[in-house]
Amino acid sequence: MRLRWSAPAIAFALAACGSDEPTAPQTFEQQMCIRGTIAIGATVNGTLGTNDCDIGDSYIESYRLNVVADTTIDISMTSGVFDTYLFLLRIRAENVDSLDLVTFDDDGGGGTNSLISGVALLAADDYLVVANGFDKSDVGAYVLTIVP
Repeated sequence: MRLRWSAPAIAFALAACGSDEPTAPQTFEQQMCIRGTIAIGATVNGTLGTNDCDIGDSYIESYRLNVVADTTIDISMTSGVFDTYLFLLRIRAENVDSLDLVTFDDDGGGGTNSLISGVALLAADDYLVVANGFDKSDVGAYVLTIVP
């Protein structure tokens, strides 16, 4: 497992990337490239590309995960075209400086697929599932699945 980013490092990279440009993202949703919500038991088919949030050495897309009861879940990210990297962040407030890294995975799902297994979530918290590639060349279609 290769650790590249922590939640503070992601926040710093996002804050530093393009902040002088007039088209820089302004809202939390834009800064974290939030593409919607994902529910426990759901699957999302996504595409990571160069138009997504650039965190320096790779791109990200995120999905809100709202937990209604304390639970334990598995999150998988698979792709047949790139090396996946998966983060789970806890949202303390709606800004990039208020994210806590819960856990991450690079290749735990076999090959270059990611698997976060057996993570306990609290109903009082909101989370971000962050779909990521290992480096800038890692773009393309992916499947994100959350199971109880």
